[in-house]
Amino acid sequence: MRTLGTDGFALGGNGCFPGCFFYETNPRRFKRALKPLGLVFLTACFAAYLSHTFQSDMVSHITPPVAFRTLSQNEEGDEDELQVGEINDKFSNIERSASDLISSIKDIQDDLHGIKSVVKGGLNQEMVKQTEDIIKRHLQIYDADKTGITDYALENLGGCIVSTRDTVTYKEGTPLLSFFGYPLMTVVTEPRNIIQPKVNPGDCWAIKGSKGTAVIKLITEVVVTAITIEHIPRSISPTGEISSAPKDIILLGLEDLNDDEPHDFGQFQYNETGPAIQTYPVKEPIGLSFGLVEVKIESNHGHPQFTCIYRIRIHGRPPDLGSNKNT
Repeated sequence: MRTLGTDGFALGGNGCFPGCFFYETNPRRFKRALKPLGLVFLTACFAAYLSHTFQSDMVSHITPPVAFRTLSQNEEGDEDELQVGEINDKFSNIERSASDLISSIKDIQDDLHGIKSVVKGGLNQEMVKQTEDIIKRHLQIYDADKTGITDYALENLGGCIVSTRDTVTYKEGTPLLSFFGYPLMTVVTEPRNIIQPKVNPGDCWAIKGSKGTAVIKLITEVVVTAITIEHIPRSISPTGEISSAPKDIILLGLEDLNDDEPHDFGQFQYNETGPAIQTYPVKEPIGLSFGLVEVKIESNHGHPQFTCIYRIRIHGRPPDLGSNKNT
């Protein structure tokens, strides 16, 4: 008779489970029944092994991309580190360049300091001496008729005006300097003023209009090399302008007063904005010597009534000195 266990399963006659009862009653049949269970167990183990292997294989296939991404991230990090390293190297180079530049500047400062020391010492004294010599030389030139060149037309040495051709001297007592038509100064002028050394406002030869001529007898025959025209500077002109100054000048060499074929030394132009004393070398030099020269005024700087000629100098060299020039 079968009995029920506490859990509701039927128990064998000895109170055991049916399997145990089956094993006890017929062990051979029990073993035959156990073989399929072993196969099932082995199959389950093999399936579990295959499942584990498959999962491992999947992980091995999935891992490389992850590893690759990790490697790529590492490579990007390496690139960032490389860029940072390059930037650091550049900053280091800049620092070295700045240091070298500062060192060079210090060297230059040291050199300048040395130069200053030399200038403050003996070199400065030498420069002062040279400057003094230059000033003295120019003062001597100024004392020597302001040009340092012999004037062979100077009246004090024997030069004279022998003719003015058909030039009309501006009337005596007529205003020589005016401002917008109002007279500022009236003087009596004459041709010899142009070969005298004094040059003050009004000490000129005033000619009517803008054309005039003066034939000058030189103190001796010379090979003419240059002509100098002098006018009062604008700074001391009572009107503040010098429109009456001559502009275009022609210099001729004459054999005599009535020479029909004079030598033309050239035409020159006085610059009203230039220095008061302007010297022009002759444009057509000639080895012949002349005792007479003719100066022709062709125009002035715009004054409608008269032209003022203050000083004319003629330069040259005596013919017996050959090629030596006294200019």
